[in-house]
This record gives sequence, structure tokens and C-alpha cells, in this order.
Amino acid sequence: ESERVRGGRGGERVQYVDFKPDFSDRLFFIHMGKKQDSREGIRRYRAMVKDRADLVEKVTLLTKALLESRDEDTFGEVMAAHEKLVGEALGLQPVQEKYFPDFPGRIKSLGAWGGDFILALSPWESEGTKRYFGQKQLGTVLSWDAMVG
Repeated sequence: ESERVRGGRGGERVQYVDFKPDFSDRLFFIHMGKKQDSREGIRRYRAMVKDRADLVEKVTLLTKALLESRDEDTFGEVMAAHEKLVGEALGLQPVQEKYFPDFPGRIKSLGAWGGDFILALSPWESEGTKRYFGQKQLGTVLSWDAMVG
């Protein structure tokens, strides 16, 4: 069921979904500890993105593809496509390319492009994932269940 976001100037809509894929034990939220200025992110978006409607449509299609993904490989490919699209639109390097080029899974920025949290699709279970990011000095690694429930 969809409902309008209160105060949304552009008629934005939020659709609540029940999403817990079979591979949710491989999805982790990692705190980057690099608080980004959301207002600056919005300013960058407005300055860089010329055809917002086209970008919104593409992001929406990729988001739907994420929700419909039935396996890790497809989900990872769509994550990478989503990250690439938004990065190109904003003129920013994808967070995995910039900070984690040796990570064997997929990483996607969340929020204001890799500030607070990133989403990782890891080939490892919890301990291996925590070990990898701990070696990168990132100690807050939350499982899908811990963050989403």
C-alpha cells in the first residue's frame, strides 16, 4: 500500500514493502563514521543532475529490481548498477571503488553518498565480514536483522 509523504512538495510517495531475501544473512550495514552534510548532498544533486525525472525513473526501476531479486548475484549486480548510476549523476566515485577495492562482495552507498552507512553484500558470514571491516577501522557492522528486523 502506498501513501503520500506528508510535507512532500513534489507529491512523493512511499510504498511500504516486506523485504527479507533468502540471502539477508549476507547483507550488512557498516557505519562509515564520515557524517555527510545532507543539505550539501542535495545541493550537489540539484547542481549536477540536469534531467532529474529521467534519473528518478532509472533509480525507481533499479530499486524495484532490487526488491524483485531472488538471488545474491542478481541483487549484487543491481546494487552495483544503482551505485554507478547515482555516482555518475553526482560526479562521485563509488564507495567500493574508493575505499574497498579489495572487497570480494558488493558495496553500495546509503544516504548522502557513503557518509553514515553503507550496505554490503558479503560473501562471508557475520564474523568474516566484521573482521574485514574491522581491519579497515570500521567497528560498527550490523546485520540485516539488527538494522531492519
